[in-house]
Amino acid sequence: MMEMTARIISYLDSATDKVLVEGFAYGARGRGVGFQYGAGWIVREALVLNSIPYLDVPPSVVKKFATNNGQAKKEAMILPIFKKWKFEHESDDVRDAYVLARIGYSMYFQDNLLEYEKEVLKKIKKI
Repeated sequence: MMEMTARIISYLDSATDKVLVEGFAYGARGRGVGFQYGAGWIVREALVLNSIPYLDVPPSVVKKFATNNGQAKKEAMILPIFKKWKFEHESDDVRDAYVLARIGYSMYFQDNLLEYEKEVLKKIKKI
């Protein structure tokens, strides 16, 4: 885990980069949840220790930005993401990361945003 975290940090520049991290799904269950929380905190700590600004974005905000429904199921995000941005991937995690990147971009370049996307951005503080 530490090697992966070091690799992530190596791609970032504290002078220019800002990071959006999907917040924890506190209602999640299953065997991998403990690992996800641990990994999430290790990455966040590494960002802080390396003076890289980051912002936690709740899963409901990621869903709302992609679908206009903050309670959307993962499967219900596939088609809206493809229709809006022509992006597709097998992995829910990669699709979530793509939406986070779109949110980050839209925080600074608000061209052609839908009303509900603008509403989402108002709830997120700029980093």
